[in-house]
Amino acid sequence: MTGATLGTAIAQSFIEYYKINGLDMANLTLSVIDMTKIADLVSSFEAFVGTVDLSKVSFQEVAKDRSNTKEFGFSSAYEHHFDVVDIGDLAAQFSEKSAQESANLTAALSAAVVYSEKGQHDDIASGLSVYFPYNGPQYLNANMAAYKTLGFSSTYVNYIDSFVSTLTSTPLAQLESISQTPTTDESASAGRGLYRTAIAPEQTANIESVYATVWQEMPNGTYRQVYRDDTVQLDATTGEMLAEFDGRVTTVDGHIACMYELVRGDGFVRYNVPGFINREFVNLQIVFDETSPGGRVLGATPVINASQVAARQMLPIEEGSDLAMCYDALTPENYAEFETATIEDVGDYSSSGTSWTVGEYSTTGKTVTMATTDLPKGNYLFGFMVKDLQGNTYATKPIPFSRS
Repeated sequence: MTGATLGTAIAQSFIEYYKINGLDMANLTLSVIDMTKIADLVSSFEAFVGTVDLSKVSFQEVAKDRSNTKEFGFSSAYEHHFDVVDIGDLAAQFSEKSAQESANLTAALSAAVVYSEKGQHDDIASGLSVYFPYNGPQYLNANMAAYKTLGFSSTYVNYIDSFVSTLTSTPLAQLESISQTPTTDESASAGRGLYRTAIAPEQTANIESVYATVWQEMPNGTYRQVYRDDTVQLDATTGEMLAEFDGRVTTVDGHIACMYELVRGDGFVRYNVPGFINREFVNLQIVFDETSPGGRVLGATPVINASQVAARQMLPIEEGSDLAMCYDALTPENYAEFETATIEDVGDYSSSGTSWTVGEYSTTGKTVTMATTDLPKGNYLFGFMVKDLQGNTYATKPIPFSRS
């Protein structure tokens, strides 16, 4: 039996375990690598990064392509990212800037990966990944120091070292104008309608993402985030941001759930929702696709633990489990400065620098249901959030509305 045959049998047995135990394989990836091909792969990789050096390509262009590359090693939008990206997708993202070298890298990668299994929602996974620092600027210097001890390609280490130097430097974006209050159409009512704000058009090149949020006032005067929209339109010509909110939110087993978009692909969108199952903090994994246009819960993944090890397993939500949703929590003052509130201010639980308030518990049935509902009566805030290519986040002033 060859090594490739044995490796393939091991990978297939793991897949069979998922099937037997009824676990969803939508985001599963497994591969078998021919280690005799790695030297050629590294050589092609070094040639590839040489063509997208910051002396030849702008930081903004590199950061945009990096931010669009498929990532592994994280299970939520609000936890620490390990910055592990798919090599094949990295080559695809940079192909316009490095056509021949991207093609050569893709060919070397295909030669090294002798077997690959991927779920329907990971169809672009190529079988091998690489560390490419980008998220969580507060971790980057320490992570780079550790990475340099591994003895990997000095060409690549120097490349990402230069990238991180700019990434953690003085912000390139000038977004003072973002602090203005959004406007709404005259037809807006009880929170429903179109919301607009704008930044200077020349600043759009420095923007990674824009999203809209809705925060619900709680009896103690603090606010919890109950809605997030990652599909805000940003016009690169005018700098205008536009979001439409219909006053409805998603529920999971009857609880309002704030969904954070993880990945959007061909015919599907996957989200995570922070929650507690049997008093353990987890990320509920939710997908909307052709078979489940109303959404379905795939299962739950544990949050990254104190050892900073990424969760690898998907846990089923068993009948009779105690389930509650978690919500990012802010005070009005925190919102104005976009600073996360402390656990003493508002929260019931703290993780990854965020204070969470925990909702009411209920007991799950045979299936965990999903639905949409109108926002309940109460006071709310709507606002836009902007993240630049260096990981800095900016907030508009919130616009209040009430539901009665």
